[in-house]
Amino acid sequence: MNLTSWILAAVFAGTLQALAEPSAPIGLAEEQLVGHWLLQGVLGGKETVHDVDAEWILNREYAQLHEVSREKKPDGSPAYEAIIYVEWSARAHEYSCLWLDSTEGGGISANVIAHGKPETNKIPFIFQLKDGHTFHNTFTYDPAADAWEWLLEDHKGDKVDVFGHVRLTRKK
Repeated sequence: MNLTSWILAAVFAGTLQALAEPSAPIGLAEEQLVGHWLLQGVLGGKETVHDVDAEWILNREYAQLHEVSREKKPDGSPAYEAIIYVEWSARAHEYSCLWLDSTEGGGISANVIAHGKPETNKIPFIFQLKDGHTFHNTFTYDPAADAWEWLLEDHKGDKVDVFGHVRLTRKK
């Protein structure tokens, strides 16, 4: 078999595999994340307001969210900023989430990619942290209101501390 034949065989096999794999769960997908949002609620014990812009990137393989707090530092820069990537893995039947933010570096490592098996209108992302505890950020979609809620919880053994609870409403 020559190189061209090998390449064609690989492409054909990949196409067959992709056709056999289920797509993202119906009724809950990144599609509901795409748009312009107002995030309001409590984070770290403080009332907060952020703007969140979400769009498809890289051939609609990922939803990218850009979150920016309205609160400013003394130098005028945002008090908080994050870039968040969400993708669906048909093979694993789960979502993955990479959360990069301005709180500290070290976000680009395998142990900070959260995974979440979809539930009805919900993606419970679980981040496995270095010291053995987990951080949960559960995204819950309310289709009637076209809004999201994020519940952020720190799990250390049997102890659960709520870090935040926010609601994202679509900007009109």
